[in-house]
Amino acid sequence: MLFRSYLANQFACPYQIINCVSSMTDLDLLGSPVLMGAETIWQDGPLPAIIRAANDHAKANPKAVVNAVVIVNEMNALTQNAQLAFNPLLDRQECIVLTQNNNELVKIGKDTHVLCMASMNPDVMGVNELQDAVRDRASGIIYMDYPPIDQEVQLIAKLTGFSETSVRPFVVTISECRKLKVIDHKITRAPSTRALLDWINYTPVWGSLIAFVVCIQNRYGTTEEERTLLGSTARGQKVETFSLGLPISPSVAAKGTSTVKIDPATKTATSPSPAKKAAVPEKDFSSLKDLGKLW
Repeated sequence: MLFRSYLANQFACPYQIINCVSSMTDLDLLGSPVLMGAETIWQDGPLPAIIRAANDHAKANPKAVVNAVVIVNEMNALTQNAQLAFNPLLDRQECIVLTQNNNELVKIGKDTHVLCMASMNPDVMGVNELQDAVRDRASGIIYMDYPPIDQEVQLIAKLTGFSETSVRPFVVTISECRKLKVIDHKITRAPSTRALLDWINYTPVWGSLIAFVVCIQNRYGTTEEERTLLGSTARGQKVETFSLGLPISPSVAAKGTSTVKIDPATKTATSPSPAKKAAVPEKDFSSLKDLGKLW
């Protein structure tokens, strides 16, 4: 999601996200006739829709480097037959043939540039092999691992608003848990960055130890033995001592600090009136550039 936002922000062009599931067919990608009132009309699927949008963007922005971005999440969740829908788009034809719409040819324009990227988790159960014809048409395949600890600390700090010092013990602990899979091969699933964020976000509510058990240990320990190993890693890192300070954000600074005073005569507590809330600025997505570099 971060990478998608980063690219869309960088290129300022249309983008299409295709979240693949095993029940999808080629018609879900290409489109199909739908009943609208008393008539049947054609409804584009995500692939022809983004090609049309890219061609329009190229006409309006002739100097653009990229005219559209296509993100295909979990491509190997598609059946091999459904994966074949990408073939004419990825090879020299650079087009989509809509067989259900009088064989309409939707082609990428001569001066149109479409960036198509697909992600997949090869070690997750319940997925399909990448079709050989699709693999052959890929310009390149990149195997990505989790970022180094220092970079992940910076990334998590930006996403949560907590200081790098506060989140570092959490990141180090998750790194040690991942070694149980990558190096020791003692667990079947490694904790993700998403799980790390959940652990940190629930720590102020449940405490770091209970949040670890719920978000990491029970979530990634598929057997009692694996849960025991993850628990041992947590105790070794002394996660029960982890704490988070206040998030570092403009909203916290705007609230200011207040001092509670005790009246010795009445023994009642009084505090000054809360400071006037500062105006909330509009969202600035310029920081996405930094997040993209971190990842």
